[in-house]
Amino acid sequence: MAEGAENGDPQELTRSGVGDIPRIPLTDVTDGPRFAELDKYEQHFRLTQDDDKLYDWNGYFRGFGPMAAIKPGWYVPLSMRKPSAMMPLAKFIVGRLTSMTLGVDSEPVITCEGDEDAEAYTRALCEASQLFVRGIEARDIGGACGSVAMSYGFVEGAPRVEVHNPKHCRVLEWVDRAELRVGSFLKCYAYTEEELDEKTGRPVETRYFYARFIDSTRDLVWTRITEEQAEDPNWSTLVEPDRAAEVIGGVCPVIWIQNHPHTSSAEPPRAPYDGPSDYEGMCDDLCQIHRLKSATTKGTIANVDPTLVVKEDKSANRGSVRTGSNATIYARGGAEYLYLPGDSMEAAEKRLQSLRTDVLDASGVVAPPAEEVASAAKSAAALRIIFAPMTSVCSVLRASYGSGFERVLVGLLKMARALGADAIDLPKKFERLEPPELEEGEEESEEPAEAEIIEIKLVPGESEQVRLIWPPFFSPTWTDKQIAVQTAKDANGGKSVISHRTAVRSVAQLFGVEDPDSELDAIEDDADRGLDREIQALGAMNGPPGDDGGTLPKPNDDDDGEKGAGARADGGPGTKKPEADGG
Repeated sequence: MAEGAENGDPQELTRSGVGDIPRIPLTDVTDGPRFAELDKYEQHFRLTQDDDKLYDWNGYFRGFGPMAAIKPGWYVPLSMRKPSAMMPLAKFIVGRLTSMTLGVDSEPVITCEGDEDAEAYTRALCEASQLFVRGIEARDIGGACGSVAMSYGFVEGAPRVEVHNPKHCRVLEWVDRAELRVGSFLKCYAYTEEELDEKTGRPVETRYFYARFIDSTRDLVWTRITEEQAEDPNWSTLVEPDRAAEVIGGVCPVIWIQNHPHTSSAEPPRAPYDGPSDYEGMCDDLCQIHRLKSATTKGTIANVDPTLVVKEDKSANRGSVRTGSNATIYARGGAEYLYLPGDSMEAAEKRLQSLRTDVLDASGVVAPPAEEVASAAKSAAALRIIFAPMTSVCSVLRASYGSGFERVLVGLLKMARALGADAIDLPKKFERLEPPELEEGEEESEEPAEAEIIEIKLVPGESEQVRLIWPPFFSPTWTDKQIAVQTAKDANGGKSVISHRTAVRSVAQLFGVEDPDSELDAIEDDADRGLDREIQALGAMNGPPGDDGGTLPKPNDDDDGEKGAGARADGGPGTKKPEADGG
């Protein structure tokens, strides 16, 4: 999306024609084998991979509303049935990896080395465009499909970042294939609208196509292309674009991100630039897990509602021997309930858990029992050991997606400089200026100065060296900090190894303290007041200093000044007794 995308003039931007757009039928993108392959992986993430099945898990035709279930006259294979109970393992894998990569306390810090203006401006662009929120969406789609596209631009001065599903996209030209720098980009998808048939007057579903073309100079959008036009390679010359915008900066504002770096060409039907999914090659295992889950669930329900077998003549038998039905089966010799053996259910459950473990291990996702995590949560080192396979995968994901986010921010920064800071709408930033402290001997005025709130003017700066600094996956716990501080203190002879200020700053966030420096000043004030109270209390306990309220004389004071240091008037210890006369 570029500046003016909502108010562009299609005729002005397409006056030279659109014949230079690569000639490719839109139906090749929407109905081709690559779309089907990527859609299969996304369906496992969305849990929609079996929505096209005609039969339910019991083998009946799937009915809707009041329609009764009808059983076909043949055996329906399990692969043709829609599972009744599913294990969302693909969603679990993608969600866990996304959470560790970009979840809570995992967002990176944006830096621009040596340019504070550019750094503050880039952070404001990130906040206004909700880049990291869009980044989570991009990571989910990329984790499911293997790749994802992101575009950036300004709409009426506001920064925007969009995420594009790779199954709808095709890169038509590369500026640098090795660095995944896009030259031109096509996005299209099919949709249906209900219209009245001209001949019958009845509502019918009509298929239309949406298309969007982006290169280094223009951003063109077609919203309503007929299926006949979409099948023509020259579709761009048959329909005028509905919206158009000029791309600022001369660089295609589309970023292509591979989920995992994949420099070699992908196997058909995928495009050479497609990356691997989080659960690449595991779709068959995921389907088996859903079937086992459905089978064990059905067996458990059947055992809860068992079939009664009455042992009478076969001619009186009006049912079939099976579990989970209300039929009564007659047979000579008595009656009993029909159950599935417990060992068969146990074997199915073990196989289900074995498949689940295999898929999680192959994807690098660690899912330990809750009690194991709880016992290890006291130490970051223990957590790093437990989750080592997962952090290894997430480190690669941070590199892949982090590089894409950096390119988005650099592109927005360049566009902002080209448009001018005054044309950009960013959240306002304010700073609180405290009044200057009184100098020694200066009296406080009757109306003390108050803090002043001023607006900080954001400027794009000059640097383009935008970098993301990622936090550690597991920060030291309070137990780790306590052990480290105690160890350092013991090595330092029992002396403190951190300052009072550092200690206050480290615990400030636990108590919601936003200004640790002010908190330090308050602590010092409290200490001074406490000391004053102790001095006053000590004076009250000792009584007045002298009989007349004056100051007691010092031990070595004497009217004549003849007694040396330590002499006492009462001849006590430390004095020399005078000799008697005549003695």
